[in-house]
Amino acid sequence: MRLVARLIVGIFVVLALTGAALYLLRKPIAASTVERIMAGARLENPSVSVRDVNFSQLTLSGLTAGVDASAPDLALGPVSFTYDWRRLIFAGKLNSVSISGGEMNASLNEQGVISISGWSPDPAAKPAPPPFHSIEIRGLYFVLQAPNGPARVKIDGAFDVREGGRFETAALAEKTGFAAATFLGVAGAGVIDLAADGAMSIKGSLKGDLSTPAGTARSVDAAMTASLSSWRAFIGEAPRGLRGGAEISINSSTIDAQSAESFAPFAAAGGAPIKKLALSGALKVTFDGDNLSVSLTENPLTIVADRGDRLVISAGEGPAYEKSAGKESIALRAALDGPVANGAAILRAASENKGAWSIDVRAQFGEQSIGGVALSAFDGVFRGAYFDDRATGEADIAAHLVKATVGRLAVSDMPLNARLDVDADLAEKRLSLSPESGQCLKTDRADLRFADQDMDARIAMAALCPAAAPLISIGWGDAGETHVEGSLTARTAYYRLGETVFDGAPPRIDFTLDYNPVQQASRIVGAMEGGKIVLNDSLILTDAKGRFDTDLVRDTVAANVALGHMRIAQKTDLEKVAPVMISGDLKLASDIATFDFDVKTPKGVALGRGEGAHEVLTGKGEAVFDSGALALSYYLQAEKVIPALKGIISGATGTTEGRARFVWDQARMQSSATVNFDDVSFRGPGIAVSRTDGVTGKMVFSSLAPVSTSGEQSIAIRKIDMDALKLENGEVRFVLPGDDTLKIVEAEFPWFNGTIGAYNSVMSIAGGESKTTLQIDNVDLAGLLAYPNVDGLSGEGKIEGVLPISFEGGRARIVNGVLSAKGGGVIRYQNKNAEPAFQSSQQAKLAYDMLREVRFDNLSVVIDGPLDGTLKFKIVFDGKGELPIAARGGSQTVLSPVIFRLTMDVPLLQLLEGAKAVANPLQFLKSAPRSAGEQEKAVDDLIGSNPEIF
Repeated sequence: MRLVARLIVGIFVVLALTGAALYLLRKPIAASTVERIMAGARLENPSVSVRDVNFSQLTLSGLTAGVDASAPDLALGPVSFTYDWRRLIFAGKLNSVSISGGEMNASLNEQGVISISGWSPDPAAKPAPPPFHSIEIRGLYFVLQAPNGPARVKIDGAFDVREGGRFETAALAEKTGFAAATFLGVAGAGVIDLAADGAMSIKGSLKGDLSTPAGTARSVDAAMTASLSSWRAFIGEAPRGLRGGAEISINSSTIDAQSAESFAPFAAAGGAPIKKLALSGALKVTFDGDNLSVSLTENPLTIVADRGDRLVISAGEGPAYEKSAGKESIALRAALDGPVANGAAILRAASENKGAWSIDVRAQFGEQSIGGVALSAFDGVFRGAYFDDRATGEADIAAHLVKATVGRLAVSDMPLNARLDVDADLAEKRLSLSPESGQCLKTDRADLRFADQDMDARIAMAALCPAAAPLISIGWGDAGETHVEGSLTARTAYYRLGETVFDGAPPRIDFTLDYNPVQQASRIVGAMEGGKIVLNDSLILTDAKGRFDTDLVRDTVAANVALGHMRIAQKTDLEKVAPVMISGDLKLASDIATFDFDVKTPKGVALGRGEGAHEVLTGKGEAVFDSGALALSYYLQAEKVIPALKGIISGATGTTEGRARFVWDQARMQSSATVNFDDVSFRGPGIAVSRTDGVTGKMVFSSLAPVSTSGEQSIAIRKIDMDALKLENGEVRFVLPGDDTLKIVEAEFPWFNGTIGAYNSVMSIAGGESKTTLQIDNVDLAGLLAYPNVDGLSGEGKIEGVLPISFEGGRARIVNGVLSAKGGGVIRYQNKNAEPAFQSSQQAKLAYDMLREVRFDNLSVVIDGPLDGTLKFKIVFDGKGELPIAARGGSQTVLSPVIFRLTMDVPLLQLLEGAKAVANPLQFLKSAPRSAGEQEKAVDDLIGSNPEIF
């Protein structure tokens, strides 16, 4: 027994000693236990400092955890736990927890995911009731580290598992938020009430500035109220999922529109500029498990500009957003009213089982002016789908562009009607637009003007057609670019710069356009072909073909144009100048266009080369053209360059050279030129002239439109050969005054010791009727009669006269020209070879005897008719002739008065050829009439007109 007693006593002694030891070591043991519990809860590097522990309470002077023990992420203290030691040991439950002060750190990434620093929670853990009946928190700071800075939230409150509780929060941040939204100088407060029945109500407010890439909202004043049930779901005492609703309101907010990049174009659009925007409104959210509904309340989202614009965003038919039974829908309406624009837009969208969203957007606006674009009306509809960050569909647009300004270019009066295939890839940040298959973007008309230039332009029935889908591709973001690839055509186009006017069908333009918004740079590369343009209602430009590239960087433009060929012809029924082909290059840099060009005939014969420059800003320019020495040959003839000369001159030889200068500004174009002729010879002009030789001289033009010379000009002509008539070594002096007339100062040739010429006469060169007068003076009759080389024909005397000539339609006509003798003279015809022809009758013999020598007192010739047709001659001369009469013993010669009258119709060419070829006058006269019956009449007229003689 003693042994048993000693054993029992020994056990109690050990227990007593153990108990004494445990009591003495209670703090380290408690600390170690708490640290193991914290480690089991996945807190990193837990550490506690026990102030006191007994069978009913544990007080920690400090509790820390985190990756860096020297700067813990979790630091609480003091912390007090109360418990019933039996319930604590057997059920693991505490009575209460009290936290007095401390700090808890958490981080928030750009995706909105929160992680508590120093704690890695078990993702498989299920909600469970807390291991305490109540908790009290005083002065605990929750520090949320966002990408753009920290926010500090102070938490005070108490909670009982059975009775609920209340927590109050206060938040402060100098700068916090994400790349998409940053809060500046924020202060907020909130209250969370947890009722015993599980109801939870939340009230909160937030004030401060909100900065986004779109701009900064100043003095944001927002509030939220929410009623939810049940908070017991968080502790596993109720089904998971919240039910209830919340209302979020923005009482006021001001946006500086001019400093906000995205609002700046709208702020400056139309009327007075917008300086401030005020934002207000509220939305209501209700939810029940997976069902969610968002509606805009009686106070819809409203944006008001300081100049009076008002944009109201409200719900459409039903909630603004609704999610129920796997179906989602959106219905929004936006209404704009203000000095710039008035209209409304409606958005409807729906999705089922997280599939693609069907989208229907409709917009209708009246007169509006936004970002330099003014529309009198706009109607648009988009129908499509959205899925996996991609929207595709079809858009119908009907609008009338009143005016749009792009840099210095203004476009106005342009109706737009289009159906576009739309593909927006939000992940790739790219929008593609293209007309439906086989179609083009079309407009009936458009007017265009450049600022600071006296110009205007119009196009009609224009079409922009895709070369390959898509027609337009627009990117956004840092590397966003716009790409357009297609062809531009128009039925007609009009362009006026000062007094220079282009009108007609422009060439087809195939091009690609790339625009970089960051650099504000555009590059256009393309080709042009075809077209028919009329320049100043005088030149027709056709068959254009070439390539071009253009760079537009902000307000600067640079361009290069390589023109392969273009045909230029006159716009007239009778071309003065034949069509030519031009080719060349143009370069635009620093607002100055420089160019050079080559001119050839359609057959490829070179006609010259030119170069010039044009100042884009001032509209001033200059160009020179130099033909170089042009040797006239079979391939280069005057009638091929000047069609009006066809049939008038041909077979030209010699050398000609020309140089022209053109100067222009916004109001007019001036031109001048010089043309040199070096021994130019040709057949003609006309059929009456066999050949013209040795045309030499220099012509100086002060203007080419209208044509005018720089004072009096002089041209020397070596010879004009009309077979029966030759004019040699003459000179023509003339003036072109610029009124479509030619003023002949003097055109004179020596002629049979006298002169023939035109003096101080004016002729029209505009294609109408014109007149001049040839004057013949002091011509030797002996030389004139000797020139045809008719055997036995001679004479003495001087001839003078005038030949009025009219020109019309390229034909010349003598109008009642008169030649007459200056005083008396003699005509002799003594041809022994012709005597037998005059012996056929007594009358013929008398005529021949009289013509042996006629001393005339008066001689006149009236000439009338076309030079290329039949001339009418009326010849009259009177005087005395030797007439043999019979007498006794033979015959004697007496002087007898005589009057000769002769009328005949003879083509000029036949007359000239006949005068040289005839052997006697009777044969000549017989060759002139056209019919056999008229042949004898000519002789009878000669004799019958002198009855007193014959």
